[in-house]
Amino acid sequence: MPNDETACRARCGGLSLVWAILFFFAVSSLKAEIKVENLEWEPACEGSNIQVISEDGKILFVEAGVQHFAEAREWTCTFKDGMLLSACYRHLLITRKPKGEDGEFELDSKLDRVETFVAERGVIPRMSADLKKDLDELLRLSRESVKPPNKP
Repeated sequence: MPNDETACRARCGGLSLVWAILFFFAVSSLKAEIKVENLEWEPACEGSNIQVISEDGKILFVEAGVQHFAEAREWTCTFKDGMLLSACYRHLLITRKPKGEDGEFELDSKLDRVETFVAERGVIPRMSADLKKDLDELLRLSRESVKPPNKP
């Protein structure tokens, strides 16, 4: 037959398990939510999009694409703690092939340029001026999307 001390230990042990479980769920619920934002990049006849994946206000990943009549550009950027680590640029040539008699056509894209860059302290050290301008604009839009709104 258990005495009072044994019964207390059993009850207290059970309570500490309950507290441990409650603590685990409380801590795990504090983890920041991963957000996915889709933004317009620039006017384009076939569309454009920047997808920004962030956590706790820090960018993790950016994937962007724009398709004009005769060309398409794509960027993929990776981040660590909100700081740019790498960027990959792809350029595609777009052609239209007739399909049927009603003026329909199908798009054909050919990858003609790929460049990868590694950032140093969050900045790409060497890049052509046209690519730098392109990347700077999409990073500006991406960073604006994760900023908290200004409080009045």
